[in-house]
Amino acid sequence: MDNLLKGFGNLSWEIGPDENREMYLAISPSLEPDLHSLTKQFVKLSPNMENWNFYDCKQKKALTSVRITTEEYGGEIIDAKDLKFRILKDENYTPLFLDIYINRDLMNINRANSIEMLLTNLIGEFNLMYFIEDFDLKDLENCKDKEKLWDYNKLISYVEKYAKENSIE
Repeated sequence: MDNLLKGFGNLSWEIGPDENREMYLAISPSLEPDLHSLTKQFVKLSPNMENWNFYDCKQKKALTSVRITTEEYGGEIIDAKDLKFRILKDENYTPLFLDIYINRDLMNINRANSIEMLLTNLIGEFNLMYFIEDFDLKDLENCKDKEKLWDYNKLISYVEKYAKENSIE
């Protein structure tokens, strides 16, 4: 499947049971909006199969942590409960900017890919791709107004509401 999809661009896929215990196959545009129309075409052509769902983006999941596996750091886990969030919104521009505050010990290696995976789990690839323009990792210890930061549940609620209000499909 990897080789077949790579012929169309930077596409990826995931398979598994969804929250309803039905099987799913997600063809992912790998957070590239230009490839999303292609993944939608794949899903449109998918067979109608009992107990199977086909998606054009990775769906949000109940997973709130990701494991980082590198030679240097082994199987370290980043958990959403250890992160704090701040939304930065420009009134004249639809996508949101996100500051993600993490503990200093998590900043010693590049965490962007792992945080991106975690955000995909929390809000879904579609919402991440179209409604979060970018994010910056910040040191939680240096944050002056920690009481104004959000936990991941508030982030999920806000992004889902924002996506409904600014629907693009």
